[in-house]
Amino acid sequence: MFNEKILKKAGLGDSPGDVIAHFPDMPLLVPRGKYSLDLYGNYVKFHGRTHNYKIMYENIVQLFELPRVDRDQMAILFQLSKHLTQGQTMHHFILLQVDTNRRDRIKINLTPEELDQKYGNNLEPEMVDETYIVLEKLFKYVARIDRIITPGDFRSALDGKSQAIR
Repeated sequence: MFNEKILKKAGLGDSPGDVIAHFPDMPLLVPRGKYSLDLYGNYVKFHGRTHNYKIMYENIVQLFELPRVDRDQMAILFQLSKHLTQGQTMHHFILLQVDTNRRDRIKINLTPEELDQKYGNNLEPEMVDETYIVLEKLFKYVARIDRIITPGDFRSALDGKSQAIR
């Protein structure tokens, strides 16, 4: 009992039962590598081969959802108020890349009563959709990020064709 209190106060008592949602093998562009993404009640954990990051939800300022030029991939950009440190490099942003045609079946690790009490009718016990849409919903309701910026219906004069700018 005393040991559990110490682990809880130190924030070291993470168990697989505490994970709300798990996304395996998510490619990150900044910092580079493949990470598994675990969403907990107060933070998100990125677990990679060499580095692990624990980011509190209050440190995420806003989230950008940006389609890539070829429209086959979606970039999800997290702006952080406190930077991540990897050696001497400081990262103020996390850039996650997801295929737009990748669909995931994510089981939310909460009872239906907990889901209804904490998140209302906004989350289902099992979410099946494109990965970037599921991520956006989870960060909106679990992390309570109100500033999720999506591109809308903007079209350039070239109608979405890429162009080199010098």
